[in-house]
Formats: sequence, structure tokens, C-alpha cells
Amino acid sequence: MDKVDPREILELGQYVWMARTLMASVELDIYSTVGENGATLEEVAQVTKASERGLSGLLNALIPMGLLTRDDE
Repeated sequence: MDKVDPREILELGQYVWMARTLMASVELDIYSTVGENGATLEEVAQVTKASERGLSGLLNALIPMGLLTRDDE
């Protein structure tokens, strides 16, 4: 049996993490809540009934995936 490159295992783990992040965002209906005009963390938390702390991590994870953008203004 060939030796497995640890980087390949880490890459597979990253795909699982990305899939779970996407599934959570769809289950919470993040994209409808944010819409085209955007929404604050507080607004998204109120609509989704999710904690701001957990939601902040989820929203921040969606940004490098290219699924959300942030407007810091």
C-alpha cells in the first residue's frame, strides 16, 4: 500500500468543513436574510434566532469561501 500524504488528509478535512459550513448557512437561510442589500450581524441573528457569537463565526467562514462579502462601513 502506498503511503498517504498527510496534506491530502487535511485537504479532505477542509472539504468536509466547507460542506458543513455551506449546509449550516442554507439551513439558517442566511442568503435570503442578507439579500442584496445586506444586513448586520444583529439583524441576521434576530431573523435566524441564532446566537450572535456562533453566527459571527459562520458568516466569517463564508467570506473566504466566496459566498458572502463584508461591508465594514
